[in-house]
Amino acid sequence: MSCEELKVEYGHGEVLSVVIKAKAGTFTHQIKMPSVDAEAASATHEDGVLTITLPKQPTREPTRIEVTDTINDDGDIDEDDGDDDDDKAYVLTVAAPGVRASDICIDAKHGAKSMLSVTGETCRAGRIATVNRTFALPREVDAANATATHIDGLLTIRMPTRSLPASTSISINTLAAATKPDPEIGAAKASTPCEDAPEAGAQALTEAAEQADNETKAEDNKVWLADWDALLEDMEEMGFYDRERNRALLAKNSGSIKLAVKELVASAKK
Repeated sequence: MSCEELKVEYGHGEVLSVVIKAKAGTFTHQIKMPSVDAEAASATHEDGVLTITLPKQPTREPTRIEVTDTINDDGDIDEDDGDDDDDKAYVLTVAAPGVRASDICIDAKHGAKSMLSVTGETCRAGRIATVNRTFALPREVDAANATATHIDGLLTIRMPTRSLPASTSISINTLAAATKPDPEIGAAKASTPCEDAPEAGAQALTEAAEQADNETKAEDNKVWLADWDALLEDMEEMGFYDRERNRALLAKNSGSIKLAVKELVASAKK
């Protein structure tokens, strides 16, 4: 297939989508991949193998949400007005009797799974009052603009929401674009799109995986590392279901899934 028949996107729900438009139909492969820096992602299509590089987002410091114990002039908890904002905000209430507002720490921790931790301890007249709770946060929560009030032993945390970023399209570079062109090669040839590769429909890939030859089977005796077991699962997700052949090719290529898949695609062409 040509590189124009491939589309790579990273979108809502932290899902990577690879869409293949072939003559046999349209195939979509999706993988859940949290904490990805989609803007820095890249993809390369070479000899029928699509390689996608997804850098992780840098580690972010937890967001501290300040706690107040004041009420406004109307006698209500000090929160922003606006019904539209209230409808979109998450409101969390936590019982924290006996704990001073100044002793309560609320931290929003960001990562593959965002969490909100509420901790605090106050000692009065020999008695210790504590609060220690943890909650999972939805992705759309805007922790930087969250507010918290502690009135009469009840802690109220109001967290507005933010719009999630739109799906990011990851451009696919060909071998010609990823390497420096030879000075003797004309500009037109240097920018030539990738060569046509074999059809990568699910049926063709399955048939290619079933064609085991004696040469690759003999490679089973090579050294096998435990870390390569996960690569077998990845190859099955890509449509290569002959586990013994996949194992032989991985061993032959020292654990390189790229080279193993390249051999499988090449065998489908024969």
